[in-house]
Formats: sequence, C-alpha cells, structure tokens
Amino acid sequence: MPRELTDLPFADLLEPAGAIAREGEYDCLRFDDAVLTAPDAAHTVFDQCAFRSVQVDGGSLRGARFTEAWLHGVRITGTDLADAAWMDAEVVEGAWSGVEASGTELRRVEFHNCKLDSVNFRGAALTKVRFVDCVLRHVDFGGATLNEVDFAGSEISALMVRDARLTKVDFRGRRHCASPKGSPPCAVRSSPRTNCSTSPRRSPRPSDCWSNRSRAATISAARG
Repeated sequence: MPRELTDLPFADLLEPAGAIAREGEYDCLRFDDAVLTAPDAAHTVFDQCAFRSVQVDGGSLRGARFTEAWLHGVRITGTDLADAAWMDAEVVEGAWSGVEASGTELRRVEFHNCKLDSVNFRGAALTKVRFVDCVLRHVDFGGATLNEVDFAGSEISALMVRDARLTKVDFRGRRHCASPKGSPPCAVRSSPRTNCSTSPRRSPRPSDCWSNRSRAATISAARG
C-alpha cells in the first residue's frame, strides 16, 4: 500500500520549500502545487523531501539525488533525469512522459498507480524496484541491470530490454496489454544475451521469458 504524506516518518519535520537551484541541497522540505518549467537543477540533492501535485516540464535534473523522497501526483514531461540516483523513494499516481533517465540508479523504489510513457532507462541499474498497478508503454531498459524487480498488476506494452541483465524479475502479476479486441496478450521477449530469471522460486516458463534469435528484445503482443 502506498503511504500518505502523514505516514512518512519525517512528516512532522517538513517545511515549505522555495525555488529549486542547480546543485542545491534540500532536506526535509515539502514542495506543493508547483509548476517547474525548464528547471536548471542538475546535481541537486533531495533528502527526506515530499512532492505533491508538482509538474515538471523539460529542464534538467541530471545527476540529482532523491533519498527517502515521496512523490504524489507528480507529472514529469521531457525532463533530463539521466544519471540520477533514487534510494528508498516512493512515487504515487505520477506520470512520466518522454523522460531521459539513462544511467539512473534506483534502489528500493516503489511506483504505485503511475504511468510511464516513452521513458529511457537505458544503462540504468534497478535493485528491489516495484511497479505496482502501473502502465508502462514504450519504456526502454536496453543495457540496463534489473535485480529483484516486479510489475504486479501493471499493464506493459513495447518494453525494450535489449542486452539487459534481468535477475529475479517477475512479470507474472502483470495485466494484459491494452490492445485491439481479439489481439493476443503480451509476452516477454528477450535476446539470447539477456539473463532473464523471473523468480527465485522456479525456472521461468516460456510465457514469462522467451528468447528469440533477434538481438532486439521487446514486450509486445505475441504472435500465434
């Protein structure tokens, strides 16, 4: 279950935040109902911060660090988040569209009821990350490392995993892709170079992870 703002262990310490500056350091601040247009906030540090109903359009948060951050209803569009670091963070009812997140490190991060569309996670490292009841469309994990990642209740389409390393990645709880009536459900397709282990409890079934001869790897509608 995603947490509410009042559930956060640092909720009583949060203070209203002002503007965000490049390479700034922010600790125990609350960002509410803000619109950030083309922010120049590369290498900014957010430690135990809360974001609620914030919209970020374009700009750069490249190399930013989010530690114990809580984001609720945050929309990020066309923003550079490459090489950012997320640790012990929670993203609830968010929307990421056209986000550049290559080289990002995510450790113990949960996404709840989020929509990720055309997000680039190439070369990223995800450890103990959960996508719960999310929608992922045209998300690229090419060359990324995914360890203990699950997609419970999530809808997935056109997920790219070319040359990715997948260990203990569980797609079993995902929902079928949204597709025209009569189309077959999604299936996992990965290149021979992809290490795909869907669960530590058993070997993957073909419906969880199948290899084809193509180097390109996608999650797409299975052909009969």
